[in-house]
Amino acid sequence: MKLDREDVLSFYIGDDLTDEDAFRALTGRGIGIVVREHPYETAADYSLKNPDEVRKFLLQLIPFCRRRS
Repeated sequence: MKLDREDVLSFYIGDDLTDEDAFRALTGRGIGIVVREHPYETAADYSLKNPDEVRKFLLQLIPFCRRRS
């Protein structure tokens, strides 16, 4: 998928402790976002409260996701 290119920013969105390995793997290479209603220790860079916030976040990214020719 060529995700290590400089023009690629990887996101990983997860909602439980099994996603912590992916958040750690992205350190320095992408952005980890945990979905949680209650705070807990995480390796994610950011958090969202619920799936509705995830939807709103992804909709806000659409204008930035144009393909380059």
